[in-house]
Amino acid sequence: MNENSVLIAAKKAKPGVHLPVKTSDSRFANQVSTYGGYDNVKGSHFFLVEHQQKKKTIRSIENVPIHLKEKLKTKEELEHYCAQVLGMVQPDVRLTRIPMYSLLLIDGYYYYLTGRTGGNLSLSNAVELCLPAKEQAHIRMISKIAGGRSTDALSAEAKDDFRKKNLRLYDELAEKHRSTIFSKRKNPIGPKLLKYREAFVKQTIENQCKVILQILKLTSTNCKTSADLKLIGGSGQEGVMSISKLLRAEKYAEFYLICQSPSGIYETRKNLLTI
Repeated sequence: MNENSVLIAAKKAKPGVHLPVKTSDSRFANQVSTYGGYDNVKGSHFFLVEHQQKKKTIRSIENVPIHLKEKLKTKEELEHYCAQVLGMVQPDVRLTRIPMYSLLLIDGYYYYLTGRTGGNLSLSNAVELCLPAKEQAHIRMISKIAGGRSTDALSAEAKDDFRKKNLRLYDELAEKHRSTIFSKRKNPIGPKLLKYREAFVKQTIENQCKVILQILKLTSTNCKTSADLKLIGGSGQEGVMSISKLLRAEKYAEFYLICQSPSGIYETRKNLLTI
C-alpha cells in the first residue's frame, strides 16, 4: 500500500480490483466482500494471466503489489496468488513479468504502460510529435510568455501577428490529432480541438500560450498524458488514456508487448492475445 491507499468497505470492495485486508491467511484472502480491501495500492510490475470467467476463457494484465514483489516471482507463485487472493478460476500465467513503463503497440498506436487504477490500466503517449522548425521556434516563445514574460512592449501589429501564429499552430495540432497517427490513440482529442477552436480564438495571447502548451502535453513522451483545457471549454483532464485490464481478442486487432535492446536497434514483439 501507499500513503494514498484507501480502505474500501466490504459492501463496495470487488475481488480482483481491491487488495484484500487479510492477505496473510489464504482462507480469507479473496473475501474482500466480507472483510473489505484497499484501493490505490502501489504496484511493482504486471503479469499476464489466462483464466476462466463465466465459463469463458479470458486474459487479463494484473498488477503485482509492491509489498508482494519478492513473494510473487515464479509462475507457480503467481498462479497461487491469482487463485487464492484474486479469486480466479484455473489461472494460467502466460507472462510472469511485464515491467512498469513497458512499450505497447495497440491497434496501430504506441503507448507506455504506466500504472493501474481500479480495473483499468493507465497509458501514456509513446509517439513523437514532429513539427516544422518555424513552429518549434514559436513554441519556445510561447513557453516564455506562458511562464510570465509580458507582452506589453509588443505593438498592436506584433500582437496581431503573434495571435495569427498561435492560431496557425493550434490548427496544425488539431489536424495532427484528427488525421495522422495521433487519431488512433485512445480517447482521441482531434474532434474536441475543432470544437474548442472558436473559444481559443477569443482568448488573450497569454491564455492561448497556456492552452497550446497543454495540448503539447498530449504528445509528450516523458510525462503524464493529459491536458487542462478548461480555458477553452474542455475539462481539466482531457486526453487521459486507459484501457480495461481484460484483453478481449474480439476488441483488439493487435496488442503487442515490445521489448527493445538498450540501444533501441533490436526489438522483439510478444502478442499478448496469443502468447
